[in-house]
Amino acid sequence: YKIIVEGANLFISQDARLALERCGVVLFKDASANKGGVTSSSLEVYSGLALLDEEHEKYMCATSKENTPEFYKKYVKDIIDRIEDNARREFEAIWRDHESHPGMSKTLISDTLSEKNVKVRANILASDVFKNKKLVRYILFHYTPKTLLEVVPVDELMNRVPIAYQHAICAMWLASEYVYSTGIDSNEFDFFSFMSAHIERASAMAKEQSR
Repeated sequence: YKIIVEGANLFISQDARLALERCGVVLFKDASANKGGVTSSSLEVYSGLALLDEEHEKYMCATSKENTPEFYKKYVKDIIDRIEDNARREFEAIWRDHESHPGMSKTLISDTLSEKNVKVRANILASDVFKNKKLVRYILFHYTPKTLLEVVPVDELMNRVPIAYQHAICAMWLASEYVYSTGIDSNEFDFFSFMSAHIERASAMAKEQSR
């Protein structure tokens, strides 16, 4: 094989991955290639938290295959689009860092990106950044599928979705945006610049939408 993209039921040991890459195989490990299930399940849970019981029954429940709500079809399309976008960004981040570090395997780059994502997310959750409600609102607006926003505006989402879940979403979104955009070599100053830019955009959005 010249290219291997691992899936849910394809198991290759770490040593085998590295050996295959040394032989010239382009390999993307499971941690990078198999994230669709996590994305779809998290957005399904999110809709359950955002919609009232009667709304959930109306928009997310089908009595038959022929009677599937239009909202549900559009929401599924939003999720598929999100999965495809995440896959593209994961690929581009790995490929970009591999071009910067040609001696480093894509497998180890994938591991490094994942470890950095987890660390940044944990540090964000441990901080007081979410005291900035404009930032929380800004992130939820960009994270929430447009189909859901058409039914539950972002300000109502902030009233309905538990605070802890909002913070988890925000930490995940910020960490992913940061790691995907800056790669494995970014530092504390890069993160400061990244956060400053998003805080500024959040303030601008709040000002624009308050008019």
